[in-house]
Amino acid sequence: MILTLTNAPTVLEHELFQQLLTPEDILMVTDRALMLSIRQNPYPAKGYLLLEDSHSLGGAQHDDWQTLSTNDWVSLVTEHDKQITW
Repeated sequence: MILTLTNAPTVLEHELFQQLLTPEDILMVTDRALMLSIRQNPYPAKGYLLLEDSHSLGGAQHDDWQTLSTNDWVSLVTEHDKQITW
């Protein structure tokens, strides 16, 4: 599953994501959720952000987070049948 976060999660959402996300899942942060990427990923899912977003943060994301080009992101999305934007 791919979970795309567009906002920073609330405390309740954070607890829910910690319980439901697995190491096989993908977590993509965008928009107002980008600030999550400057700290260690709190979830078991693999964390990603777009390369363009990384540049807007000055490349300051934590090592837990990987950057993807837009083309790589599109490829990941086409490989997963379950996607949620939150």
